[in-house]
Amino acid sequence: MANLNPLSIAAKTVGALGAAIVLLDANAMGIRKADEQSKVGIANQALNQHIGMSKMDYPSPLYNELRENAKASFPHTFTSTVYGIGGYFKGLYQGVSNKLPLLATSAVAVFAKNKTIQKIGMAGVGLTALWGYIKNTTTLFEHKKYLD
Repeated sequence: MANLNPLSIAAKTVGALGAAIVLLDANAMGIRKADEQSKVGIANQALNQHIGMSKMDYPSPLYNELRENAKASFPHTFTSTVYGIGGYFKGLYQGVSNKLPLLATSAVAVFAKNKTIQKIGMAGVGLTALWGYIKNTTTLFEHKKYLD
């Protein structure tokens, strides 16, 4: 706690804000992927049940009862939850990996002890945030295929 000069406080604040941005964005991407994957899971389950029903060569009360019990044993909520959990972690991973430079420079800003390294970390957070803003809000870096 002895190293609480204004530069150190600013570096830790900037680094914490950068890491918070990454985590909030990754969480939002995880939620979107979870929703998408839960719908995919329900669609896959319905498709598999339909294919299973179409394979019956003859109507049988016994097989109909077995099929209905199989449908009831795996409700949509279970399938949706399992696929949703997997989708959340998939989206979380994608969100963090897309913002890895910002997370790395935030970690440098937070954990650096040297004043020069703290300044480099703060500049890195600022530059990576600026790069993300320019890349995602402008059309400067879009590849336009006019003939396709």
